[in-house]
Amino acid sequence: MATCKTCRGEYTDPQLVCPRCRRVLQDPASRCPHCRSRIQEQRICPRCKSDVAGWEQGPLPFQDFFTRGGFLGLAPPFVILLLWAFKWAQEPQSIHHHLTSVIGVLLAALAFFGLFAVRYELRERKWAAQIYRVSLPILSPGFIVVGLFALGIVSMAVAFILYKTAVEPITLLQRTIFTVTYCLACASFTAALTFSMLQWQLRSVDERVPQPLFVHTDRLLKVVLCTAGTSLRRDNAPVGAEAGRDFEIIEVTRERKNGGIHVLVREHRFARHPDIHQGLLTRPIPEDRAWRIEADRWGRIQTLKPHPLPRTIGSAGQQEG
Repeated sequence: MATCKTCRGEYTDPQLVCPRCRRVLQDPASRCPHCRSRIQEQRICPRCKSDVAGWEQGPLPFQDFFTRGGFLGLAPPFVILLLWAFKWAQEPQSIHHHLTSVIGVLLAALAFFGLFAVRYELRERKWAAQIYRVSLPILSPGFIVVGLFALGIVSMAVAFILYKTAVEPITLLQRTIFTVTYCLACASFTAALTFSMLQWQLRSVDERVPQPLFVHTDRLLKVVLCTAGTSLRRDNAPVGAEAGRDFEIIEVTRERKNGGIHVLVREHRFARHPDIHQGLLTRPIPEDRAWRIEADRWGRIQTLKPHPLPRTIGSAGQQEG
């Protein structure tokens, strides 16, 4: 079962929708059977109604990232290998140990592939920082890049000073400090270059895939009300009748701490009873109810509980069929 990266909802068969008339297509076609326009089909997530085609195609595969500048992230370990082959191999008694270069290259590779593996999480964090208070907000992309470069420069300076000042016999402490700073410099420069290229290329990803659900309160609200309506229909449907309900939105509050949403709604219920002459008769259920809904930033309901009906209601109608 696939997961929609826009809303974190699971789906098995996304809907095909004409992007012009927004009608659901039963089968893929070059022309929409409803509006007859040429179409490039959209595969719509049933939960948040966003296009999942971009995610299914892979908006930033490794090959594209590497060929469009991501290879620069591997420049530091490449330099380490060159130094190992043409310098350190000629100085077997120096402060450098052959395992130092091996460890440095491995740490650099871990930083490079590790950052690429969490590229979409980095994109999500960038959007989250604009909507709510993420942990450690000081760690902006620019601050991270500058910090990594600074750490690399300081580490390389310490390693260079140790190399120039070390004299025989070289102690284990000197060799250990040199190894730590030498490897740290390689990993820091690799992480800084890789992170910079990821931030640059993720801007083009935003043009090909929808923004996360929590970015837009109206879309998040629709998902929450749809989920709440499904739950209430299942738990409170009148016996022997087809139930329906309208939600009147009373209050909507975004949680600045975690991006969640709090909604207070008034539920107007009605039942459709079969009638021999008129088909279905819609009869209101006289008792209205209010509900307090709390959901996280992905529209997953945390709390759904009754709430006292307020005396004054600012109406903003929201239908749930």
